[in-house]
Amino acid sequence: MSDISNSKIDALVQKAHALRMDLIEMFHASGRGHMGGSLSLVEIMAALYFHILRVDPDNPAWPDRDRLVLSKGHASAVWYAALAARGFFPRELLFTEYMKIGGRLQEHSDMHKVPGVEMSSGALGQGLSVGLGMSLAGRLAKKEYRVYVILGDGEIQEGQIWEAFMAGSHHRAGKLTAIIDYNHLQVCGSISQIMEQASDNASDFPTAILCHTVKGKGVSFIEKNVHWHSHVLNEEDYKKAKDELIGTSGSRGKK
Repeated sequence: MSDISNSKIDALVQKAHALRMDLIEMFHASGRGHMGGSLSLVEIMAALYFHILRVDPDNPAWPDRDRLVLSKGHASAVWYAALAARGFFPRELLFTEYMKIGGRLQEHSDMHKVPGVEMSSGALGQGLSVGLGMSLAGRLAKKEYRVYVILGDGEIQEGQIWEAFMAGSHHRAGKLTAIIDYNHLQVCGSISQIMEQASDNASDFPTAILCHTVKGKGVSFIEKNVHWHSHVLNEEDYKKAKDELIGTSGSRGKK
């Protein structure tokens, strides 16, 4: 991405800002959800859906599409926001169906109900194995699509993740990329407090991208605050968050 133009970067910043605004509205409308880890993924999702992924919203099952797996599935809100922005389903559903009884946009996504969702989520630690399977299936089918898997930094303490990393390297799954949302916080505290881990990727294949993110990014009183992992916005907080985001307007160099 070294040759990306300034105008493209500006466009992606604006997309990220719009996603962040939608997230605040979603959490306010639903009264629940995992806010911190969704906000930290905003820029990653904007870059994926508006610069990197080859997808077709009019044909979500296109055989040659790139695949995205959200292994840290409790952050589904930002995935829904990105899918809606990309045109997979009407944006209005974000505010009427997210975490609503009978709604399609539940906290853990359902691949049978939401266009563009490649894997139903639940227990953490499974996404990289699924992504590896997708990548190897593509090789067998002689397809050129790539598979991207988003992992939480706390999630990679799961043993299954490391088994998948080793298997991916062994099978030379070169079209598989792991993206680690390294926001330094998990549900009970900081990563260093819970379980310090090495972040170096010593294997040749597959690729791992370590993204240094900020939990709760974009809203000052939520940023780097583990309290907001899944805390609810009250009316006062909602207004403060919305005012802050309106004030930044998605400008480069600002929060």
